[in-house]
Amino acid sequence: MKSFAPYHRMKTLFVVPTGQAFGSEKSLLGLLSAARQIIPHVICAPIGPLNTTLQTMGINTYTIEFGKYAFKKQPLWHLMFLIKIIIIIKKVNPDVLVINLEGNTPLIVFAAFLMRVPVIRFSRFEFTPPKRWIDKLSWLKCAAVICPSDYVCQQVLSWVPSHHSLIVQRLYNPQAIDSSVQCLEDDTGSKGSSKIIVFLGRIHPGKRVDTVIRALQRLKLADFTIRLLIVGSPEKSVEGEAYFQSMVSLVNHLGLEDSVDFLGYRNDIPAIMSVCDACVLPSESESFGRVLVEAWACEVPTVASNVSGCREITLASKGGFLAEVGDDEEFAGCILQLLENPLLSKEMGRLGKKWVTENCNPQIYAEAFENIIYRSLNANKG
Repeated sequence: MKSFAPYHRMKTLFVVPTGQAFGSEKSLLGLLSAARQIIPHVICAPIGPLNTTLQTMGINTYTIEFGKYAFKKQPLWHLMFLIKIIIIIKKVNPDVLVINLEGNTPLIVFAAFLMRVPVIRFSRFEFTPPKRWIDKLSWLKCAAVICPSDYVCQQVLSWVPSHHSLIVQRLYNPQAIDSSVQCLEDDTGSKGSSKIIVFLGRIHPGKRVDTVIRALQRLKLADFTIRLLIVGSPEKSVEGEAYFQSMVSLVNHLGLEDSVDFLGYRNDIPAIMSVCDACVLPSESESFGRVLVEAWACEVPTVASNVSGCREITLASKGGFLAEVGDDEEFAGCILQLLENPLLSKEMGRLGKKWVTENCNPQIYAEAFENIIYRSLNANKG
């Protein structure tokens, strides 16, 4: 049987069931920018910045509508989706198919199985053992699973049958260090003598944005002015918009209108980080905590929820503090420690950047990813 060596470039078909460019998609873009031994093709949703970015990078893209329809209610839709995926696989003729996020996954795995193309899956979030037999089969039919942290690796390994040959490997998400970043021209009127903290991410209930807002309210008695930048947009749904409006209402209710800036979605994250004194990530759950890595890359210390991925990389890097989920008083205390102790803050930022440089290098990440492909293909061909 044919074997695959590291000098053999692999034609790789990535499936991304979204058109947005949030944390998981940014990790994928970082991989595609650094990889040298793969020839990438991408299936993604037709609307959103991801498709535009991929085309700008010169990557072949194929757009398709993903859906959340139950098979019993929309069997014809599922059949047509399966046929579309098979047609694209036949056209690309990839060596391997890589699923970046969940979205019609059983159909995608089945299409790859029919076309005899091995599948690699990213487990981007915390792993929950599947309940449906079809979801279980979709995991076990994969050649490899890539996890963003040791914590998620252990979750997957504890579920996979001991006799199964599934490759499970941790790869910390890539993060480039850009030394050419220019300091943001402040369009909030906030820098001056103020201390600035930032929340970065989707405006979503699971991110617990209310925690950092309430923490700010507790810090109003500090000896200096503190401002909060909320960077991110809500999900495009009725529920997402309702949660966003509830956060605006909370800010108004607490009398923080002059201390909080909602900046929306931004592409200039390093520039924003350059004016911040601390970054806060109060999420209920994080499989990795990419926002922390983005902050540390700019030498900004962090305060994050004491959960899974955040705990793993914060303890490893020593780049920030941990606080219990939803405990705005503890978050406020940690933030205050950073703002009142510039030497401590600077040292944490330095240690965070050192850890990112050593563990999240995009080139090393790409080489490790390529190695997983070679291992998977050789195991599949053997």
